[in-house]
Amino acid sequence: MKPILTKLGFSEYKSSAYITLLKLKKATPCEIAKHSKIPSSKIYEVLSWLYEKGYIMQVSQKPVVYEANNPKYVLGSEVKNRIEDLELLKKEIDVLKSDIEIVEKGTFSIIKGYEGFFKKMKEVTQRTKKTSIGIVQSWKTDREILDLEKEAIKRKVSIRYLGPINAKTTPFVKARQEFGVDIKNYTSPLTRFAVWDSSILMISIKKDKEEDYMSLWIENEILSKIFEDYFENLWKLAEKV
Repeated sequence: MKPILTKLGFSEYKSSAYITLLKLKKATPCEIAKHSKIPSSKIYEVLSWLYEKGYIMQVSQKPVVYEANNPKYVLGSEVKNRIEDLELLKKEIDVLKSDIEIVEKGTFSIIKGYEGFFKKMKEVTQRTKKTSIGIVQSWKTDREILDLEKEAIKRKVSIRYLGPINAKTTPFVKARQEFGVDIKNYTSPLTRFAVWDSSILMISIKKDKEEDYMSLWIENEILSKIFEDYFENLWKLAEKV
């Protein structure tokens, strides 16, 4: 895996930290530094970079504990963004057979910035099996997410969104409706969340600056059910388009 990470711009320390965390499953900065032999003076800078890029997530605050996101998803997404020059590398990652199983059941993480948010959303969309619901505000997305949602629809995944529909947002709404996403008109300046397969919950924490945007991710069926019920009540009242 290290040659692939090097081609993607990972330094020696960043590669070592990411691979070490994959092997350890979950670990504190000190544990990662010890097993990877990264100097303690460098480990926090390295982990901060991996966290902001969406390669790892924080699952505990006291003590601080990190967990690596599945490389088959996050690295695959990175490759697609490099288009032609990294097309060969994309194929290498797509066929990557990791012997390290990533278990996310019951995890809690905060992802900072849109880059990490989109990587996580792509990962979750790829593994969604039955349902995907959400309340949006800006319909902010990219081509890859639309393609992944289209593939999910082909897998018989039900996708529904509530969000503002106006002259500015109509093109984005129609792009999704064309391949089978069910959408209703709803405007809320405060609420933004999504639930996948009645078990994965994302709550958006909007900030003034794009780099300060944060999203809270929880894999918990009870909390997911609460937000799912809230969504269903709003869905009944929302305007069909």
